[in-house]
Amino acid sequence: GKNEEAFKDHVQAAKIEKPKGLCSIDLAKELAKRGDETAALELLNKVIASSEDYWHSDAHEERINILMCQGNFDQAQKEVADWRAETPPTAGAFKCSAKLNEVFGLKEKALDDYQQLVKLSTAEIKDHISEYSTDFKERADYYDKLGEAKKAAEDRRKTLAIYDKDEKEKRDEEA
Repeated sequence: GKNEEAFKDHVQAAKIEKPKGLCSIDLAKELAKRGDETAALELLNKVIASSEDYWHSDAHEERINILMCQGNFDQAQKEVADWRAETPPTAGAFKCSAKLNEVFGLKEKALDDYQQLVKLSTAEIKDHISEYSTDFKERADYYDKLGEAKKAAEDRRKTLAIYDKDEKEKRDEEA
């Protein structure tokens, strides 16, 4: 059926992709859905080993998600620690770390991760003078986790203002 055809398309795209990147990550997700986590993890290792920095975070996140779904939390935790040690701070590493810390009931460590995510988000927003509603929405979610409701509400208002502006511009273009 269509699912099998789509799977074959993922396989074909991943075969021709040089260096390994998005198509390989998509194939790994499909393999994991089909219960072939071993092949998915091996493919993600290839992405991490051969790709530009651009796909490393996505591949690491997907590996850790698969390990967590398998219940292999110790390995997932080790991979998060290794990832954080080998690269400059990335939001993906802190997101995975926060998830794992929550699973283990380590609330204080999870809060530290969310604090780092707020710092990274704030730096990204300032660097790009962000006009993307998702940047503010994501940071609002982190503020919620930290119990900072006022800051979360401010970012949600910014999210809505940007979204409203974007929608108005779309309507004006269509008119």
